[in-house]
Amino acid sequence: MCVSEKLGDVYDKLDWADKHIDDLRKRIGDYFHSSPPPVTGELAFDFDRNTVDLSGIRFKPVEVSIPLTIGDAADNLRGALDYLAGVLVREAGNDPVKSKAHFPILETPPRDKPGATTPLRVKGGVSDDALKLIEAVRPYNIPEWLDHPLLVVNNLADINKHRSLLTGTKEIGDVVLTHPGIALARYAVTISEVHDDYAELSFTVTGRGEAETGSAAYIWVHHVEDQPVPPIDSLTKAAQFIREHVVRPIERICTGP
Repeated sequence: MCVSEKLGDVYDKLDWADKHIDDLRKRIGDYFHSSPPPVTGELAFDFDRNTVDLSGIRFKPVEVSIPLTIGDAADNLRGALDYLAGVLVREAGNDPVKSKAHFPILETPPRDKPGATTPLRVKGGVSDDALKLIEAVRPYNIPEWLDHPLLVVNNLADINKHRSLLTGTKEIGDVVLTHPGIALARYAVTISEVHDDYAELSFTVTGRGEAETGSAAYIWVHHVEDQPVPPIDSLTKAAQFIREHVVRPIERICTGP
């Protein structure tokens, strides 16, 4: 029988993750469009010294529903992979519950206690063909890919098991101010354009109403644990990666009559 006939639960988990990602997109959009605005205040720029003072900028805390939704999406993506491992273990004639089967996500190759590299394995055992496909998507096969989709999912899901994901706004960065004729300028900061994970900011000279056209800055909603990531973009790419590079290749495997 083809494995594809037994993957309904895996795709259900992926579909549910997509629903959480869509919900997250709306929640982050509402955050950026909220009133009062999520970023207020002004910055001071000393053109003679080329220094910027951001102490007058205030960020609104991110609502708890945002990190909770990020965690829900990551849990369902991780769960889809573990469901897949269960299907493959059963196809090999083994019991995934008894063996506590899960989909291995490793940043470095597996090693024994002395430190020698060992073959990749899935608890409970899977077919050689399935193991080859799992090996092909291991994060350690692409070491330069620091935000590998499987690592992002695994890290977010692991953090979410023990506490709420640390989520917030990044301080303003990449500010380029070029307004002439003012030695010490103060700029009111407002949101000009909202994207999925960040908002572009505009700067207006306080008291003059003159917009600074040469300025650009971003605020990001991100989890902070070793490596910040933009959640909507990262989770969307992870969901696509799991579908296209993990589940669908395995779906083509037939292990029985």
